[in-house]
Amino acid sequence: MLVEGGIEVPLFTCDWARDEELQKGSVDGVFMAINFDKNPLKKFAKLREYQKRGPIMVAEYWVGWFDQWGGKHANKPSGEVVECLGEMLGAKASFTMYLFHGGTNFGFTSGANHYEEFQPTITSYDYDNPLSEAGDITPKYLAIRGLL
Repeated sequence: MLVEGGIEVPLFTCDWARDEELQKGSVDGVFMAINFDKNPLKKFAKLREYQKRGPIMVAEYWVGWFDQWGGKHANKPSGEVVECLGEMLGAKASFTMYLFHGGTNFGFTSGANHYEEFQPTITSYDYDNPLSEAGDITPKYLAIRGLL
């Protein structure tokens, strides 16, 4: 549909690096990118089971995570992030850090997860990111800068 409509940019899917998502989320003829929070080399091997050729691309490398009402603030150690980024660079993978800069969902736009139970997400989009919701440099930012 997109190609028939004149879209000429590279298209890709964006799925977790697990069998179920890679099987159900892929589209014939469309490049596959993956999402994850740790173990990049294991995730790259999983991607290669489904996409034998082409570049390795991480659509979302989760450098932190969102918070939910009533839960603890999500925190991902800087050392873990730097280690993962180093492995991705060593594998010559392309990646996007999700998220690099925090922000805010206004009003009732923060969303929720609902699997076994309803878990509303707070309005902060801080995600324990390298740049905070206020735009401040964090120790995680400095650690990443040291790697790069």
